[in-house]
Amino acid sequence: MRFLSGLLLNLIFAFILYWLLPWLWWSAIIPALIFGFGLQMKSWLSFLCGFLSVGLFWGIMSLWLSYSNNFILLEKIDSLLPFGSTNGTLIAVSILGAILGGLGMLSAKQLRDIISGPVVKSKNKKKLYR
Repeated sequence: MRFLSGLLLNLIFAFILYWLLPWLWWSAIIPALIFGFGLQMKSWLSFLCGFLSVGLFWGIMSLWLSYSNNFILLEKIDSLLPFGSTNGTLIAVSILGAILGGLGMLSAKQLRDIISGPVVKSKNKKKLYR
């Protein structure tokens, strides 16, 4: 449940920050840092949550911005990069954002573990303690 809520909250706040700070290409990483620090997930779930949410955000935004200018800029970028088509360029942009989001969320989770110590499950799995 934390994974799904982290994914949706990260995606929603990335869109909100994009509208508030449109000149910052990395504004989608800020919610990943915040939710990576706040949510208590395992390391690989934290990375996956950031990977999927920011990758999806960058993919949607690059597709939307390219559609708004009739794919002119994307075709010019595609002529410079060897991705083969505009779809390959869109996928490459999404993967780049996904890696940045995953590493951002994982870094914040690791920082929280350094500061407060990792959360350890007890043997009876009823309580979490530090």
